[in-house]
Amino acid sequence: MFSTFTVETWYWQKHLVSGIFNPDKKLMGYTNTEWETLLHGKDKKIVLPLKNEPVKYFEGVVDRFRRMYLKKEINQLSNNVKKFITITHCKACNRARLSQEVLNCEINGYNIA
Repeated sequence: MFSTFTVETWYWQKHLVSGIFNPDKKLMGYTNTEWETLLHGKDKKIVLPLKNEPVKYFEGVVDRFRRMYLKKEINQLSNNVKKFITITHCKACNRARLSQEVLNCEINGYNIA
């Protein structure tokens, strides 16, 4: 379905060798903290066993999925992703992707959108 997250991919390897998770531990045995890290973890430095590899930071699966697949314009999404999501017009922000608080800030009657 989403090949980026499948076994043997670079992303999978990154999780495996990051040192953050025990690769022998089953998901059903994860603590609440481990689940939170897996799904939304960030700002943890990881060292990958590659020569001249720059410092990497762990990114939780949910956050990475959102960044890669949901926070993009419709024309940037693959057809594979489009099969699983619904895109609608947001009446609150008029596709500006800004919070109501930001949209309420105006200078001479104009907001940044």
